[in-house]
Amino acid sequence: MDKILINKYREGLVKDRDFNCAEKVLNLSNEVLAIDLPDKALKVAAGFGAGMGIGHLCGAISGAIMVLSLQHVESVGHQSEIKKIEKEFLYKVEEKLGSLMCKELLNNYYSKETKCEYIMESVIEILDDFVEKKNIILKLTSINSNR
Repeated sequence: MDKILINKYREGLVKDRDFNCAEKVLNLSNEVLAIDLPDKALKVAAGFGAGMGIGHLCGAISGAIMVLSLQHVESVGHQSEIKKIEKEFLYKVEEKLGSLMCKELLNNYYSKETKCEYIMESVIEILDDFVEKKNIILKLTSINSNR
């Protein structure tokens, strides 16, 4: 698999910008995946950093779910597969990191030197897998419809 998101993240595409974790994931995905959200729409992620400011659901995870929603929801959420995809994504993240909660993740992985990098990279790598899976499905659908 290509791992385009994590590669661009490691190259520093959004690392040095003054974004919180949710903003980093959404902005990275917007640029790399050509989602074309306007700057004003990207601000929607601002309130999700630091577990919505109280250590709850990790902001990077929230940002990733925003990206998955943009990929999988055409009209409204309850008429899509997003809940199933979201559940699978959250399971993979929790399996890798041991929690989904910002407060717990910070206790386990945060350091002054690396900050939240392990968490960010883990979430983005898992998001990459889901983006790649969606792209494969789109390609297969396109191939089948051209027959």
